[in-house]
Amino acid sequence: THLAKLLYLLLLPLSSALLSVTAWRPVRLLNRHPLIFPVLLICLLLGLCSVTNNSITASPAYQSLRHALQGAEVAITNTPSPLSGGTLLRAIHTVSIGQSYSYPLNHAIRQNVLFGFDFGYGKPD
Repeated sequence: THLAKLLYLLLLPLSSALLSVTAWRPVRLLNRHPLIFPVLLICLLLGLCSVTNNSITASPAYQSLRHALQGAEVAITNTPSPLSGGTLLRAIHTVSIGQSYSYPLNHAIRQNVLFGFDFGYGKPD
């Protein structure tokens, strides 16, 4: 969602500026519907993250979690959840893959573009 917001905020002025130079159909489409590109990109990234693996998803701990969740019923506060164990596992898998790529990128932006801004987080002494 942070990526989509950033792309949306960048595409608004960029598509307007490009529209003043050219009336190319993709530029007109982006100018009229600036959320199309970010939403499609997020869908593509979620799809890729849900089918790829990394060192986290290959670890014995993750494999144990995977075996425990497959076919399991999920209950939160003793109330059965409409989510199945497989659905929950797919979400965990996607986040574990996505975080391994997004954290270094976000960290680099914080360090290099935002000059080390820490958003109020301080390491304990």
